[in-house]
Amino acid sequence: MAIHEAAGWVAAAAVVAAWAVGGCMAASDATGAALPWGLEEVRLESGFETLASRDIHVTDATVSGRLRDEGWDVELQGTRADIWAEYQNAQAVDPLGFGRDMAEHRHAGQGMVRARPSSRWTLQASGGGYSGYTDYRSLWLDEYYRQRFGPLVGYREARPAGWNVSAGGRWAARPGDRFLQWDVLWQGDTVAPAYEKFPFQPLIRRQDRLDTRGFRVGGEGILGRRLRGLVEGQVLWTTERRPRFSLRQSLNWAVDEAWVARFMVAMTIESPRYISGSAGVVVERELARGWFAGVDLRYYHDNGQLNQSLPESTASPGLRTVQAALVARWQGEAWGAKASVGPYLNDYDEVTSKLNPFVHLYRDRTWMGVQVAAGRVF
Repeated sequence: MAIHEAAGWVAAAAVVAAWAVGGCMAASDATGAALPWGLEEVRLESGFETLASRDIHVTDATVSGRLRDEGWDVELQGTRADIWAEYQNAQAVDPLGFGRDMAEHRHAGQGMVRARPSSRWTLQASGGGYSGYTDYRSLWLDEYYRQRFGPLVGYREARPAGWNVSAGGRWAARPGDRFLQWDVLWQGDTVAPAYEKFPFQPLIRRQDRLDTRGFRVGGEGILGRRLRGLVEGQVLWTTERRPRFSLRQSLNWAVDEAWVARFMVAMTIESPRYISGSAGVVVERELARGWFAGVDLRYYHDNGQLNQSLPESTASPGLRTVQAALVARWQGEAWGAKASVGPYLNDYDEVTSKLNPFVHLYRDRTWMGVQVAAGRVF
């Protein structure tokens, strides 16, 4: 069975499970029974996302639930991600390599607890972990190094995995109007590292354990009768890297009773030379009672990714991406559903070196993205 078909079955099972649980709880509602444990609200959601090009397919299937009471709530989420990629060696640089189909999956879990000791304060803590490759680039690069150095003494099979914890709070400077929030986070990742081999020298295995810590602060508030804005800053420190600074701003504009627009801009800087920026807009219109349709447009640009676990020669070149999607959404009293579809285009800067072994990895691609999600509130 192809990996994207398997992921489709996983997503279908997730939707059916959520629907079945929702049906049971809906039946309980119909008989007038209260929610279990005296809860005020129970929310169940499931979703499926796929991004596919000619030689790479990536899918995610997610199931989540939220339990809410007067002074606290708990969220749990489970995800299965699948990656299928067609590996291609650069014949001129890597003549002993060979092409092959790769298939890997990742499992992840995440949980969050929020407590509301007063009308102004919300405290929260979260944690989670994963096992598997986080993206297709990691899988592709790991295959390249496995083919080149797998038989040598010192090579070890990669087993990527990671964990994260965070804690923070939210203060309502003016309840329902203005909020300040902050978080501190810790994260550990075991990644697929690069290898280097010099004549008459042992095989060198580069960094494979990365520790990250950081904090985030932000503010959100009503700026006018139809405007709501958010600004957020973040600083991250990662093993063998300089601090990475990020700034994100968003603005929600209720144009009138039917139209809503959301604007987003973000920028990230890391010394000595990394910078990225992105911008997006979502425009949505209510067509009929509970039915919405819209367009989602996004743009991203960076001048080349840094990766401390890889030699500098393997760093990706500058990248520009454009993403567009048509979005349809339905929201009933209890049930909700959303679907989107559209192209995703990436454009890498030209690499002038003829000895680049990653010409097939960092090449321009046209992707098609599809997202579907459904949820039920009790």
